[in-house]
Amino acid sequence: MRVSVPGPQAVVGWGGARLWLMVLIGSLRPPWGASSSPESDSLPSSSFLWQIQATPPSYFFGTIHVPYTRVWDAVPSNAKQAFKYSNQIYFELDLTHHGTLTALSYCQLLPPNQHLSQVIPSELFLRLKHHLAYVRRSIQHWITPDQIDRGLTADYIYATMTSNWERKQPVWVMMMLNSLTKSDIASRGIPVLDLFLQNQAEKKGKKIGAIEKVQEQCQPLNQLSHAQVIIALNQTLTAQEKHRLGLTSTEEEYSTDNLIRQYRRGDFQPDFFNRDTFQIPKLSGRQDLMSLHDQKTVQEIDRFFHDELILKRNKRMAARVIDLLMNQPNSYFFAFGAGHFLGNDSILSFVKSAGFHVKRIDPDQTLDFSYAFSASPNAKNKVQGTFDDLPEHEKKRALLKFIQYHQQQERENDTRRFGEMMGSESPITPNPLEGPEAEEEAPTPIGIDEKAIEESLKIWYGINERSLAHSGKDKALPMMISVILGVMVLASGSSDKL
Repeated sequence: MRVSVPGPQAVVGWGGARLWLMVLIGSLRPPWGASSSPESDSLPSSSFLWQIQATPPSYFFGTIHVPYTRVWDAVPSNAKQAFKYSNQIYFELDLTHHGTLTALSYCQLLPPNQHLSQVIPSELFLRLKHHLAYVRRSIQHWITPDQIDRGLTADYIYATMTSNWERKQPVWVMMMLNSLTKSDIASRGIPVLDLFLQNQAEKKGKKIGAIEKVQEQCQPLNQLSHAQVIIALNQTLTAQEKHRLGLTSTEEEYSTDNLIRQYRRGDFQPDFFNRDTFQIPKLSGRQDLMSLHDQKTVQEIDRFFHDELILKRNKRMAARVIDLLMNQPNSYFFAFGAGHFLGNDSILSFVKSAGFHVKRIDPDQTLDFSYAFSASPNAKNKVQGTFDDLPEHEKKRALLKFIQYHQQQERENDTRRFGEMMGSESPITPNPLEGPEAEEEAPTPIGIDEKAIEESLKIWYGINERSLAHSGKDKALPMMISVILGVMVLASGSSDKL
């Protein structure tokens, strides 16, 4: 692969070019071997692996959005074998498809010609700029030797993670703030566990699918009222300011480091992993200085996020899993955020309600993969348990009722949200791209605003251009990307130095 490297005078451009070199560096590291994780001395007492007892069996595997290098050595060997011997691998979204990133970028933007300073109070906007200036000064002390080895500089990470923040909708600025902490910064630029698994699946020639559409993850966040978003953004910024001033613990309860420790131990805490699932802090845990009105509002926001980003998504995802298991029988490996498998109304609960037996697999449990060498995936799935004891017509009626209910709910929600979107002139563009088999082009030409935000998504997930399944055109763009980010950093440099 040819890599164009700009001159040293372009600091950010040089960082962008070096990001391309991290592909070569990373390729020298054995992906399936022992990692250099500092937590490698901890052994899991449990595992985020569940078996769906069918013929052939399929598996659920819970992931977290952290660098795979920090957790892969703690993933039990039976989970790796289940991945190896499964024919089809499903993720929440197809992160290697360029259209996915484009759609996620559109979702975050304010309407054309609108600026964040126009939609939030001026005092809040100035506080936000002041905090970002602090992050920019501190980030050089937060990055790790591993990131430096991979060609990631402090300037480049800051530029990408905050790129075009003044054009983002406030709720996405809140999420950006939540990711600009010491432990989160130290985790960026390296492929997250989901992306690592997807890259491995592609290398092994497995069929890959996405269980969700981009707008199903994006649109709920843009449905909060303006008043709710302002309160949520203010509370998130206040928490960061307290931490910066030393008024709170040096390590937040829901920090990336804590999340990794919980995951490596196999410690099932639904609320903890739900935070990772939708990347938003629990606002109702910060009520000490809130008014009664604000306390009520943040409780409503927390309930909204749980209902929209956990409960409703679990129902949709479970319905699609059931449809695959019944109508396209095969050995599947479903790798979703661990929070989707924990607590009440989890994906596991809904799949069980359709008659499937699902059991958790212990880390040292031996699994039978003989089906991978002899079984044909063309036979209908036979589900073990009470579902198969029903008469055939009762099976069909129960299953169809379950699936139709969720499909109807899905259509109604999509119609309602699209109507609200059009009525409010929301910039979100419905995305028809649903995985590797989707068309290559996004429905709307991508502009500089979207491209800048897309780069922040790449650094967050640890995506490089080689990871993109349909990125042929992008191989000519590294210099343009570096120029865009460089201009943004230079333009904001004077205003951010407070």
